[in-house]
Amino acid sequence: MNNITSVSGLELQPQGQYGAYYIGELVMRTIQHSLSLDPGDATEAQDELKYALIEGIHELYDSQDQGHFAHIVEVARIVDQYFLQGWLTRVHDRLSGQRLSHLRIDIRDGNENCEVSCSSFRVGLRDDNIGSLPSVDIDIDTTGTWTIGHIVEMLVYEMVHGYLMLFSCQGGFSHEFGGCSQYPHGKRDQHEHYPRMLLKHVFETIQEWDDTLSFFGEDFIDRCD
Repeated sequence: MNNITSVSGLELQPQGQYGAYYIGELVMRTIQHSLSLDPGDATEAQDELKYALIEGIHELYDSQDQGHFAHIVEVARIVDQYFLQGWLTRVHDRLSGQRLSHLRIDIRDGNENCEVSCSSFRVGLRDDNIGSLPSVDIDIDTTGTWTIGHIVEMLVYEMVHGYLMLFSCQGGFSHEFGGCSQYPHGKRDQHEHYPRMLLKHVFETIQEWDDTLSFFGEDFIDRCD
């Protein structure tokens, strides 16, 4: 089953301008965003995300179950709005009449896009046509046995990298993070401190919400060491 979607959410912040922010400033601004949310909005989003994560922490992901995919998409929306300023899922009205967001998710068995990166998950940037909206494409191959919780860990990891790739001024749309990334090692090392800083903030914040989530994302933080 080919589960591909462009994820849309409510607008929480003014539009982010892609490629316009120094990565260090972007990370600090992003962390400050989640720390300064309206208390009522923060509590509501926190509760929604916490229970969505706990619900899927041990349940096996079924690529044939559209309910599972919808669950992942909803988690992505809340993660973006709580931790990433809502910029990835914000809806943009195009002159063509299309309503698009920057985030695209493809989760399926035998996802050939993952073969290129020699990994079960990858993220890349795409800017196909003049006037189109650049997108963060997240691909996850569900061949094998994965829990919904682990799929979400992969998703959050790649959302953070894709967010920084799109909105930081690193130049161009050819960067790719993943198990066998083609991103030049020197430039990758130069910026790797910042993805780890933001990943730690996201995962460790979630870990504090409930004992069940105390190890959520731990292995993925270490991937940036």
